Amino acid sequence: LSEPLEDGGDYTRKTITRLFDSCRKGCAFNLLDAAHEWTANRLDLQSFDADEMVAWCRTLTADVELIKGYADNSFTLYLRRS
Repeated sequence: LSEPLEDGGDYTRKTITRLFDSCRKGCAFNLLDAAHEWTANRLDLQSFDADEMVAWCRTLTADVELIKGYADNSFTLYLRRS
């Protein structure tokens, strides 16, 4: 069995920060949705609460857009420079 990812999302947040720091206009990325049953039960995958990630992304920029509904187990975040 795979071991659960237990970094609390630190690696993902550092990667998003580097991505946003390197962009001129903005960036977009997908994350697995922790609210989805299949994703939440996969210990080998890291998933995130969409609302918590929106709040965290707003520490980088006020212009954050959440897109849900195109796939059951993931969501997209758009971060734009103000």
